[in-house]
Amino acid sequence: MEYKTFINTLARSCGMDTKRTGAIAETLKDIIIHSLTNMDDVAIPGFGTFNAIKTDEYVAVDSATGQRMLMPPCVKASLRVGSGLKKAVLKSIKD
Repeated sequence: MEYKTFINTLARSCGMDTKRTGAIAETLKDIIIHSLTNMDDVAIPGFGTFNAIKTDEYVAVDSATGQRMLMPPCVKASLRVGSGLKKAVLKSIKD
């Protein structure tokens, strides 16, 4: 589902206009990004938990040239899907 379709569907479901719904979705995204950059997890009951995973710097080797490169440390985001969402998806697939 594309972002615009998601916002329109969410707006209809909540009985709100798309502009306000889009602003709420952007705010939610900003909160999640801020939390993850501070290495805090974000738990959304029934949906899942966003986790920040910090990787240390490492040396990578380009397989084509054999050149060694130092890769900087970074923070990656992952989503651990909640049991409520898993059950709902599995149930809808079975039906």
